[in-house]
Amino acid sequence: LSGGQRQRVALGRAMVRDPDFFLMDEPLSNLDAKLRVDMRSLIIKLHHQLKTTTIYVTHDQAEAMTMADRILLLNDGGIQQVGTPFELYNAPVNLFVAQFIGSPSMNILKGKLDSGKFSINQSDLDLSHILPYKLKNYQGSILIGFRPESIKNIQVEKETKNKKISNNLNLQGKLNFIEYLGGHSLLSLDMFGQTIIIQTEKNFSRNTDKNFQISIPNNKLFYFDPKSGKNLSLMEEK
Repeated sequence: LSGGQRQRVALGRAMVRDPDFFLMDEPLSNLDAKLRVDMRSLIIKLHHQLKTTTIYVTHDQAEAMTMADRILLLNDGGIQQVGTPFELYNAPVNLFVAQFIGSPSMNILKGKLDSGKFSINQSDLDLSHILPYKLKNYQGSILIGFRPESIKNIQVEKETKNKKISNNLNLQGKLNFIEYLGGHSLLSLDMFGQTIIIQTEKNFSRNTDKNFQISIPNNKLFYFDPKSGKNLSLMEEK
């Protein structure tokens, strides 16, 4: 038997024993991509049928997000966050969780915030109208994150005529390249000397050499402390 076949046989042998709980340590690691997806669905179905508590260890975030009722995310042996897939995706407690969950990874802009003015690579952005109340008077270095799929509006700069959308973070960047993936595309933009990846279902020419304007809703923005990595928008006010 191949490694993948032995793995599936071992999984079946464990299940027919009807134990109090299962401990599965990367049971799909030796399977090819298509079979992994099929087995993932089968394990979910069997879990609902058997109703047996299952601890499932994996390095694959797709497995964790699609299979788990609750996720315990570890880094260097330390617990980073425990919660539902929805909570880890939408309310990460720190930068590690934010960038680990989600593919492509969360975009991060590094700069300084001073009473609503965000300074990044000799450019200033007025964020006073979108900042959470607890960060209105924040002063110091800060990381602002947003997910590639959270972009509300993507337009070629000439089409927008620099029209800004209220209550959104409006940014402009120069296109580096486009990755066409069928149902959607990934655009790599150069913004303030940093590479930003955005996901879109629109079709843009791969040869486009223009500036793009994007808008991110303020409720899709995350703010992190550069030193501790903590999500500042989740912290309670003192």
